[in-house]
Amino acid sequence: MAPVVLDEVDDSLRATIQNLYELIIQSNDHHGPPTQNAQANSIRSLARNLAHLSNLAAQHSNAANPSSKSSIPAIPPEIIQYVEEGRNPDIYTREFVEIVQKHNQLLKGRADSMARFQHVLAREMKGAMPELEGSVRQIVEATGGKLD
Repeated sequence: MAPVVLDEVDDSLRATIQNLYELIIQSNDHHGPPTQNAQANSIRSLARNLAHLSNLAAQHSNAANPSSKSSIPAIPPEIIQYVEEGRNPDIYTREFVEIVQKHNQLLKGRADSMARFQHVLAREMKGAMPELEGSVRQIVEATGGKLD
């Protein structure tokens, strides 16, 4: 995003926040029809500012990646739920990394066990059926193993 666009987004966000602040004050200190007119004006201004922000976002996403409809990354619903519950999303990330590490360790253990089994099976087949030694060696080497 170019600096000019960032400044425009910043200005639009500030105006939107100001509109929301004015609406809060007007709602809290309501004095009949004059306040209602001011609220209506603030709501129209808020709608214009939000539409402007939406247009800026659409322009940016089209400029950044013309083939995709949005360049905003998808946030996993689990993280959104964590934030909505008032929890720190870093905890979710840490727990997720721990689960992935455990899963990787499990898979590495399985792969190591299979490699040892392949070695034992090949050795036993070679000992029991010497005529298959060439085929066994070829299969073991093709699958990334080594035969003594």
